[in-house]
Amino acid sequence: MANRYWVGGTGTWNTTSTTNWSASSGGSSGASVPTSADSVFFDQNSTYTVTMTGALNCLDITVSTGAVTFATGTTPTLAVAGSIAITAGTTTWNSTGTITLSSTSSVTITSGGTTFNASITISGAGGTKTLQDNLTLGTTNTLTLTSGTLALSSYTLTAGLFSSSNANARTLNFGTGKIVLTSATTSTVWTTATVTSLTVSGTPLVECQGGGSAVTKTINTGALSEANSISFSLLETTGTATYAFTASNVVKNLIINGLQTLSNIAISIYGSFTHSTSNGTTTFTAGTNAWTFAATSGSYTITPVSATTYDFPWTFNGVGGTWQILANLTLGSGRAFTLTNGTFDFNSFTVSGPTSGVTIVTGSVSIANTGGGGSLSTALPFTHTSGTLTLGVNAATTSTSGYTFTAGTLALSGSGAIASSSGVAANGT
Repeated sequence: MANRYWVGGTGTWNTTSTTNWSASSGGSSGASVPTSADSVFFDQNSTYTVTMTGALNCLDITVSTGAVTFATGTTPTLAVAGSIAITAGTTTWNSTGTITLSSTSSVTITSGGTTFNASITISGAGGTKTLQDNLTLGTTNTLTLTSGTLALSSYTLTAGLFSSSNANARTLNFGTGKIVLTSATTSTVWTTATVTSLTVSGTPLVECQGGGSAVTKTINTGALSEANSISFSLLETTGTATYAFTASNVVKNLIINGLQTLSNIAISIYGSFTHSTSNGTTTFTAGTNAWTFAATSGSYTITPVSATTYDFPWTFNGVGGTWQILANLTLGSGRAFTLTNGTFDFNSFTVSGPTSGVTIVTGSVSIANTGGGGSLSTALPFTHTSGTLTLGVNAATTSTSGYTFTAGTLALSGSGAIASSSGVAANGT
């Protein structure tokens, strides 16, 4: 194990040349080319370019002063067995070869504000790579988590794309940080298609942005569990990119605010839904694929835009979950609104649109109306087919009056039972 220092200004870092390597800072050149056991230092207080060529290795890499540009030579790659520490704010990383961090112990990544125009792979079974500041990759570059742990701490990881789809033991620890995906081309911007042995911790949030008209950005979360589910925020402010979740994907919270189009795909949401138009109007493609709110514990909110018609089915199916709407919700005229398990709180607002009515099926459902005055407008009966439907007083209700079923009847069929009909108005029975 040795230290290697870059000397002599501009030159080529390859697998054979000793021209620019010294055994001491500012010393004579001629030292051997760094291996995975050798730490490399770039500490010349000058302006110079390092052209990277071939399969390069080092232990730690430190850039502490000067204005150095890392440039692309012939098929460059860099395998770092230790930490990255770039503290010189004038560093430019234009070498496009993939950087692989492979330590099996705990190491750190400090970018010093440098944008890496290269993809980065995190590997090393049992190892943890922890960000010390924000880490930014180019809009066409991918951060790949292959094995080990990537810990964001409180920082932001920005990349064009993110990939972690394999069966290796690996952990994505968001801490209080987040991931921002900036690709502006047709691509799969996020994939955890194979979720075997993947653990997600912290407060997971992925923001998707970056513009791009007439492009499709695919999000493939795979079959993440409720405990490992990740919140996604679609925040396009330029262009009109189309977003498509892969069928039967899952998210924690879904936040939509921007100019994008969202394809009609069946997804499960384990948290809240928030829609805003402050960054532009999102287009929701009509279709028969349902959004299913599936949390099995906790209380969540549904914040629609009152002027938007959500022309696809909605289902609430989570034993122990509670959902409260914070604005009027309008579904397409042919779309089902189904309550299977959990508590739904009208919260003084109106759900309207579905000509197929609202169906309570199979499970144990409570309907709350915090504050009173909420209503459900439907052209066909509000039907309870089986299980227990609780209206009126329950844990989430502060009023026993104000339920209004404006265009149908409150009907029973099959083995259904109403625990309480207190406060049912209009056509209710």
